[in-house]
Amino acid sequence: MRFALHLPAALLLVLGAAACERDLPDPSSPTYQEVVAAFYRGVAAAQAGESGLAAAAFQRVTELVPREPAGWADFGLIALQRRELEQAAERLEEARMLAPESGHIQLVSALVERERGRPDAATEHLRRAVELDPQGLQALYLLAQLVEQEGRSGSATEAHQLIDRILAVQPGNLVALLERARLAAKLRDIETLRQTLDRIGARADSLSLPLIAELGALRTAGETGDFGRAATLIPFLQTVLQLQPAYRDDEDADALCATAGPFRSVRAGGHGSQVRGGDTCSG
Repeated sequence: MRFALHLPAALLLVLGAAACERDLPDPSSPTYQEVVAAFYRGVAAAQAGESGLAAAAFQRVTELVPREPAGWADFGLIALQRRELEQAAERLEEARMLAPESGHIQLVSALVERERGRPDAATEHLRRAVELDPQGLQALYLLAQLVEQEGRSGSATEAHQLIDRILAVQPGNLVALLERARLAAKLRDIETLRQTLDRIGARADSLSLPLIAELGALRTAGETGDFGRAATLIPFLQTVLQLQPAYRDDEDADALCATAGPFRSVRAGGHGSQVRGGDTCSG
C-alpha cells in the first residue's frame, strides 16, 4: 500500500519563475493560455489533495513547454507526494538541467533525495541551494537538520551556525529560536542558551504561568550544567508556546516547517508524516 505525503503549496514553483523568456510561448498565443490553465489546474489539484489530477495537469505543462523548469519541478514534487521516488528524481534532474541556478529546484531535489534514503546527495543539493540563495531559509533549516544528523565532529556547531543565519534574517522566528536553544543545550553553551531563552520570552505575547515555569526549568537545568535535561525540556517549552498566538500565527515559522518532515505543513497537530529527531516543528 502506498501512502501519500502531505504537500504544502509553498513548495510548488511558480510558472516562469526559473525559465528563460525565449522558452515560453507568446503570451497572446493559444498555447500560452493552455499552459497557464494546465498549470493552475495542477496547483489547485495539489492544494485539494488530488495528486492524480495534479500529475496529469503538470504532465500536460511539460508536454506543451518541455523547456519550462517549473513544470518539471512541480511534476516531480507530485511524484514525491505519491511516493514515486524514481520518477520524482528523473523529473527534478530535468528541472535542474533547465534551471541550474534555481535554489528552489535544488531544495526540492534535496527533499526527493532525502526520501530516497540518500542524505549525502540531499545535503549536496542543499549546500548548492544556499550558495545560490544565501537567504533561502527553508534550505538553511533543512540543511541544519541533515548536517546535525551526520553526527560527525563539528556537525552540531555547523547546524547552530546555519540556524543563526536564519535568525539574522528573521530574528523573531520561534521555530528557529527553539532549535537554537536545543542546539545550545547539546553544545553545552550556557551563554547562548540564556540569550535564546530571553529572546523566546520576549517574543511571546504574554508570560503565562506555564510558560514562566518551562522557561525557568530550562534556565535552571542550564545553569546547573544539566544540559541533557535542558534538551529534553525543549519539547515541553514548545508545547506551551503553541498556545501563544505569536507561535500559531508565525508564517515565517510555518515556511521553515514545510520542509521539516516529509511535507509537514503545520508545526503541531498537522497531518504530515513522522518528523525526524531534532526537529522543533513536531508537536
